[in-house]
Amino acid sequence: MRAVGDRPEEARQAAALATRLGAAGADAEAGRFVLEVGPEGLRLRGEGLALRLDYGAGPLGRRLRAHGAEAVARACGLSRGRRPAVVDATGGLGRDAMVLASRGAEVTLVERDPLLVVLLEDVLGRARAAGSEAAARVRLVPGDAVALLAGGAVLAPEVVYLDPMFPPGRRRALVKQDMQLLQALCGEPEPDEDRRLLEAALAAGAGRVVVKRPRGAPDLGGLAPQQRLEGEGFRFDLYLGRA
Repeated sequence: MRAVGDRPEEARQAAALATRLGAAGADAEAGRFVLEVGPEGLRLRGEGLALRLDYGAGPLGRRLRAHGAEAVARACGLSRGRRPAVVDATGGLGRDAMVLASRGAEVTLVERDPLLVVLLEDVLGRARAAGSEAAARVRLVPGDAVALLAGGAVLAPEVVYLDPMFPPGRRRALVKQDMQLLQALCGEPEPDEDRRLLEAALAAGAGRVVVKRPRGAPDLGGLAPQQRLEGEGFRFDLYLGRA
């Protein structure tokens, strides 16, 4: 990967990001991914695709402003009188975390991929600078969720939320372009990785573990939930622990 910027300040920021990420500079041969620094934030290009996170624009921005009913909020147990603390242990692009935070939850967003961490820092910083109360309720924690949950660095979550990659064999046409790029960046999970993540979440003492799955997909790690909530094209599997 390489990091680039056109203007002097952007070029300096790109150089700092390249050093942090171990990426090549602008003069090096291009790899699979290019991180562009611009006046509107960071953009990632690769695999013929491009991604720039913006929580204030498009369908997500409208969802955050509407404050209507959201299936993910219902699955995580949010209601008018209840705002549990949520650990989103598969941070990804941070969109579900923002939806939960927009409904009042304090969200700890865990992400292990260094490049995704940089993109999340950028978009959350821009959202906070624009006055987003939801972004102010999201705390980004870089690291491996299994280790953090097991080691107590993420303390006693009331709810753990998991949104693993679509299972292998999912038709590419059904996956949005930004998720295609995310899959290309992160690769396929190890065979037992999803099960280890779910087991760590269940052992963390949360009252509820919520797993987002495509409709028709097998139970994560072969572990059956106590409840399911069906959505449009996906479902939420609920594993209920202590009250």
